[in-house]
Amino acid sequence: MKKNYNLKNFVFIPQSTTIDPNAFINGEFIIGEHCTVAAGVKIFTRENMVMIGSHVTIGKNVNIEAYGKGKKTFVGNHVEVHDGAKIFNSCVANDVFIGKNVTVMKNSYISDKARLEEGAIIAPHSVVGPGQVCKSNTIYSGNPAKAVSKIYMTMSDRIDDVRNLSA
Repeated sequence: MKKNYNLKNFVFIPQSTTIDPNAFINGEFIIGEHCTVAAGVKIFTRENMVMIGSHVTIGKNVNIEAYGKGKKTFVGNHVEVHDGAKIFNSCVANDVFIGKNVTVMKNSYISDKARLEEGAIIAPHSVVGPGQVCKSNTIYSGNPAKAVSKIYMTMSDRIDDVRNLSA
């Protein structure tokens, strides 16, 4: 694992958790028991903390960030986060499925047993209800989160649009 630990930071990784040597973890974080973190994963914090529960699987090239003073990112227990997903300053409850290339924007809440299918985007300040299914390549927004648009563009164009939403 590529590390950039500051001795002032709080870091906890139990022995039962497996982290690929090509994952990058920086800042303050807690990872629970029996987790798996794949290659290319970036867990990054600035002036805050990322907390990940137990029995969590994090796929390749996932980005989990907490940035801004006092902002935290939480990932509950028994969560699957698939390749290329991004979670920024949000809370993901227990037993959640996050598909490939899903983006969860700042200050969102994903409730227990929600399912975010491949390519879904959860707009900032949105709440996905318990057991709700967010369809592939669709943008969800609001409280409760509702489908507001389908995505009909390439991945690179979509990333630029998501950055504009968060501004």
